[in-house]
Amino acid sequence: MESVKDKRLSEAFLESQNRITSMALIHEKLYRSVDLMKIDFKEYIDDLVIGLFQSYGGNTENIQLNTNV
Repeated sequence: MESVKDKRLSEAFLESQNRITSMALIHEKLYRSVDLMKIDFKEYIDDLVIGLFQSYGGNTENIQLNTNV
């Protein structure tokens, strides 16, 4: 989003991109699952968070994620 000058517009694009990525990720998990009752949601959450960290490009060294799924 470096080519978009308006910060609010850039943030809206990034938010939309993150939503699409999360929908695509869950779609992929559902599609690849043999049994819908055995989807590894912890793995999904971990993948989603990694993707969000990467998309925002922030320093994640000081962030710790604890999941209880």
